[in-house]
Amino acid sequence: MQKRFRKYLVMLLCVSFLCPYFMTILQQGARVLIAQAAAVPTKGVCTANELNIRSGPGTDYPQVKSGGKNVVLTKGQEVSIYSEKNGWYEVGLKVDGKEVKGYCLGTYIKVTATATPTPTATPTPEMVKTTVYNLKIPATVTANELNFRKSADTESEVYATLKKGDSVTVLGMKDAGGYLWFYVSAKVDGKTKKGYIVSDYAAFTFKKYFYVKTKAKMNLVTKAGGNEKVQTTDGDTLSVSKGKLLYAL
Repeated sequence: MQKRFRKYLVMLLCVSFLCPYFMTILQQGARVLIAQAAAVPTKGVCTANELNIRSGPGTDYPQVKSGGKNVVLTKGQEVSIYSEKNGWYEVGLKVDGKEVKGYCLGTYIKVTATATPTPTATPTPEMVKTTVYNLKIPATVTANELNFRKSADTESEVYATLKKGDSVTVLGMKDAGGYLWFYVSAKVDGKTKKGYIVSDYAAFTFKKYFYVKTKAKMNLVTKAGGNEKVQTTDGDTLSVSKGKLLYAL
């Protein structure tokens, strides 16, 4: 029984840590409705020195090739923007006279032209509020280079360019400007600074165990992200009350 309860407890912790991401998914859905009535990007220019073009909206997708070579945008190069997905733009460009399509991170594309479609829905203001979560989780940079910015804005001041493997501490998460940002603390020239990085390029580095404290009463579920509640043999729902300190192995 103790082993079984421990299993459910770990599931609860997974849910508690994933809650911000579920909120983000809901907010992304709200932004889809808004995007139908707001200006849609159609043209843009690359702001990075080099920017990879991938076959899908994420770093797990392979780079697009043309003529046997990886397609890489350079600073100031213009692209056509066809769509946006999870902070990635589907773009098109000419390579040796041929049209090439792929995805690149929207953080490094400055929109230069937009179009306004006919609006089809009006969400409530509550659906698009920016949400910040209070955390303190160790993480490492996974990109070769990552801008560490003063605020959650691709036009804000860059404190430093972090390198792959650099350590940061995630203090919060902020959904702003079409991206999920990590609010982090990191060492810059030997001093600790706080700022923002795009969450796509950092990975949590949990220890083998950690403590969490519940902010509200939570029911245990049979799996992370699921809705099926755990019940005792008497039919009662297992739950953890607000303010409980939980220890996860």
